[in-house]
Amino acid sequence: MSSYRKLMTDQQVKEKVLDIVNNFNTCYLYGGAGQLITDAVIDQKAKQFPSWYTQARISERKKLVGKQYYGFDCSNLLKSILWGWSNGKQGVYNSNTVPDTNANGLINLCENVSTDMTDIKPMELIWFSGHVGLYLGNGECIECAPTLNAVKITKLSYQGKWCKHGKLPWITYTEQEKRQLKLITPYMRGTDVKQLQALIDVTTDGIYGPATDKKVKEILSALGM
Repeated sequence: MSSYRKLMTDQQVKEKVLDIVNNFNTCYLYGGAGQLITDAVIDQKAKQFPSWYTQARISERKKLVGKQYYGFDCSNLLKSILWGWSNGKQGVYNSNTVPDTNANGLINLCENVSTDMTDIKPMELIWFSGHVGLYLGNGECIECAPTLNAVKITKLSYQGKWCKHGKLPWITYTEQEKRQLKLITPYMRGTDVKQLQALIDVTTDGIYGPATDKKVKEILSALGM
């Protein structure tokens, strides 16, 4: 049994990352997990990661001090949301069964990892060595990279390197559960499948968890079955 706790649905994660994209000034900060950019934060990160923080990079980021910018890197964008980042305030580091791991560590924790980049579900992790993003849908993803210097929506083809994707163990992928319910509806004797599918359009908690079980029983009861 997984030791990871389900924290939010794919839709909730999508809302949170889009909120960051649309409502906050962001920059790429190596080692950053959504901190407000200040001199102290930059100096601390430069001391922690001296090989990345060249004098030019330090100078560029210090130009953002006092302008309400928040700093992320690729893996910390995701981890900070799962740790509880909200409205500019950081969550609890290394909490909610989400370890502080890097991009390569995150893909190794994913479920149903695949190299078929034509079949990616929204809010799956996408990966190439040393970098991760979240698939948004319709050929778009959300990522934070040094070349972007921000949390941005990009085309999946932008990096041209994505080679793996997988489901993060802390996220409930609701579209998968809806499909699972739809698969069982033809076996309900004497039922109107289209009517059942309309009833099935709900947010549930796993491929067949308690919420799914409750919804199926409600449907069967309504049909006198």
